Amino acid sequence: MKQLLLILSIFYAAAAFAEPAKNFDGSWYDKPAKGWEREALPIGNGYMGAMIFGKVGTEVIQFNEKTLWDGGKGMWADYQGGNYQGRAKYLKEVQSLFKAGKDQQASKLASKKLVGNQRAYGAYQNFGSLIIKTGHDQVTDYRRSLDFKKAEALVSYKDDNVIFTRTHFASYPDRLLVHRFEASQNASINLDIDFKSAQQLTKTKTIAGGFSYEGNVHGNKMKWQMRLIAVNNGGSRELVNGRIIIKGADSVVLYQVAATEYKQSYPEYKGTDYLAITEKAITKAVEKGYDNIRESHRTDHQTLYNRVKLNIAGKDNFTTPTNERIQNYKESRDDRGLEILLFNFGRYMMIASSRPGSLPANLQGVWNNSNNPQWTSDYHANINLQMNYWMAETTNLAETVTPLIEFIDSLREPGRVTAKEYYDAEGWVAHTMINTFGFTAPGWKFNWGYAPNAAAWLSRHTWEHYNFGRDKTYLQNTAYPILKEAVLFWEQYLTVDDDGTLVSSPSFSPEHGPITVGSTMDQQVAYDILSICIEAAEILEVDADKVTLWRNMRSRLSPLKIGKHGQLQEWKEDLDDPQDTHRHVNHLYGLHLGDK
Repeated sequence: MKQLLLILSIFYAAAAFAEPAKNFDGSWYDKPAKGWEREALPIGNGYMGAMIFGKVGTEVIQFNEKTLWDGGKGMWADYQGGNYQGRAKYLKEVQSLFKAGKDQQASKLASKKLVGNQRAYGAYQNFGSLIIKTGHDQVTDYRRSLDFKKAEALVSYKDDNVIFTRTHFASYPDRLLVHRFEASQNASINLDIDFKSAQQLTKTKTIAGGFSYEGNVHGNKMKWQMRLIAVNNGGSRELVNGRIIIKGADSVVLYQVAATEYKQSYPEYKGTDYLAITEKAITKAVEKGYDNIRESHRTDHQTLYNRVKLNIAGKDNFTTPTNERIQNYKESRDDRGLEILLFNFGRYMMIASSRPGSLPANLQGVWNNSNNPQWTSDYHANINLQMNYWMAETTNLAETVTPLIEFIDSLREPGRVTAKEYYDAEGWVAHTMINTFGFTAPGWKFNWGYAPNAAAWLSRHTWEHYNFGRDKTYLQNTAYPILKEAVLFWEQYLTVDDDGTLVSSPSFSPEHGPITVGSTMDQQVAYDILSICIEAAEILEVDADKVTLWRNMRSRLSPLKIGKHGQLQEWKEDLDDPQDTHRHVNHLYGLHLGDK
């Protein structure tokens, strides 16, 4: 039996060196990754994500847990979601100045007063890295790959005629990161495994097979725990000062889980029993075993992934490493297989970064290697968060939208505070930048942070979810309350312009142009949310009086206009410049995503 297992192990390992099969669905490379963003291989289960570098002598597995955030009340006891109190009085003054034709004064006041408080906004955090020394140096036949269909990252190479393979995956059913090390020859695996925390590490405790590591985030002191254990077949295992040392093993499996005390509950955002979560996951992993965990993982992932298949006739350079294919495509653009690969990679990333029970995908999904990431790796709601989910419903991944809808729902309570303090309005509102601690105020700079249309735009996703699923109970209990409260804000935010039409005031075409009234995007979003609520109310046979009001408001909205260059105007006034190459085209909202 032992000889049979050895033969199977050699066969399995050797298969990694064969030419990739034509039906291989993924990316592959013939060198270890050097860079984090462009080269390392991402795995994720919604809760956690990791980047696999595939290094030979010292492997690096950088990982994240999506609730590990700095900011909020833990950083500043008086944190109020970015809201300054009583800013609605300045809104009225700004609107009056615009009506009086004093646009410059109105813009100056809006830029100064209709902004939020940056203090304790925080950022998504890097959890840390596993540093794994293998003792290997000069190797041959190197290959690493990311199999989209199996949701596994694979690394293989030959050292002194021994074939070494690694398998990495992130299991959603078992809430684990799993790393398996194998060799074609028994007693060949020697590992020195260490955890390098990117946060404050306060306690390292020995547990069966490994360690639990506890600590907190530097700024807000949010508590976290990571558990890591090794199960080795053959050889020895030693636990020394937070390190797991394996000598002479036939194979080794590492089980890894992390959690924090964060809870998606306004206003404290804490209270999760994170210690129980990690203990349960590790205990279950040992009981279940690697083969069963891997089978559950594949079944779960493929239940989603296998729903869609894209075929494009043409050339497919599947035998060429993916990085070379990308470079070649820039010149010839004739690799249809690479286009399919990109489509499948998007679906893979959607599944890996957004699953029920977790927070939604942020600016970087779930992957982040910095404690000060670009744009805080937050939830930008002037297009980015929405764009993350554009493909979810259309590629039959409705389950991945659940975290987004729950997140939107959680913003209503803090969003009511912002609506009151900045607009003296009922309903709820949010703006460009949103963190995990209910920041719904405008950003701290007007020209990128003021976007009161964000709540209505986000709410559209709840309607899209209904459109694809046609679940009337969901529409009644979840989507419609969110939509109705979002449109309630617009009932009060829209003002009557000199021509008698309804406009948003002040208004700003995202990150572009002057502060005005009635920018085209705002008008389209208002039209869209009113139309959605009208249709939803009629389906549910409720709020007939509201439907009448909403129809009247919609008919009075300032209409779209064609400008002197034959263009759809971005602003109510004809201000467009043909030489303007700004990348934002938000005034095309009515084309996509709006469909009303």
